[in-house]
Amino acid sequence: LGPTLGRLIIGVFSQLKETPQSDRDPKACLHKALDDEEARRSSLQASFEAEIMPTLMAVGLKIRALNKGWSLTGTDTTFQSHRLAFYIDDPAQFRRYLESIDPETVTSAQKRGLTTLLQSLCTQLRRDYNVQQADDRLLALVSVAESISSNYTRLGLGSNRFNGYVEAIQGRYLRDLVLAEQLELDKPYDQGPGFTLRWHRDCVPSFLEQKWSSVLDVLVALANNPKASAIYAQASETAKAANKSAIRELMSWHSSDGKVRPPEHEDFLKTLRRVELRLTEF
Repeated sequence: LGPTLGRLIIGVFSQLKETPQSDRDPKACLHKALDDEEARRSSLQASFEAEIMPTLMAVGLKIRALNKGWSLTGTDTTFQSHRLAFYIDDPAQFRRYLESIDPETVTSAQKRGLTTLLQSLCTQLRRDYNVQQADDRLLALVSVAESISSNYTRLGLGSNRFNGYVEAIQGRYLRDLVLAEQLELDKPYDQGPGFTLRWHRDCVPSFLEQKWSSVLDVLVALANNPKASAIYAQASETAKAANKSAIRELMSWHSSDGKVRPPEHEDFLKTLRRVELRLTEF
């Protein structure tokens, strides 16, 4: 987004500089800059696809946008997404390609490409695939997941994360695993990388209640699936640790005058206490 915004700003100021002051219309200049940027990005994407598509089709792959598009606040236009990723278009063809690779002769370029592909597939499973409504890309991946796992291991390119997804697919808890990862329930609380599970630090009470309800829903789903016992054990432990930490933080927070906690903190505590009680069930 940074480089894109920079080009838009330069485009607007270039047009303003070249236009007589009496004819200047900043909004029209912005729309022109947006159109130019979209045309530039579409041209680059088309060129890239033309160059790489024959190779991808030969091994059963394609590339396409991961989401619908983007827009800039203050404009009425939605633009095509240019965030691209590899996906499996022909599972049978891709399986044949993997099986044809000889571990003794596999090239460094093939290893880099296969590693990048696996990373892309893991990211899509975690963030972009619709695991609730059987996204077509997900179905294609599911149909060849075991083959990918076994062949990558054969080539010395195994991935614990992807293998975990394959196990989840077989155990019918992929959706719950993905949701657990999105909520950072799949790792110890003190190893979580960011804001997730620490919502009380910057949110409104209704948001906090909504997010912790999601955590409880995931725990219920995992608890009801015996094949998900490993991820359930970690998720339950992480949720309890996060809840206790949040309560401790809120109990120690005070208003600027040091006398009382702000009113919303009391609402936060009520929500977290209710969650604490529910967590005793897991």
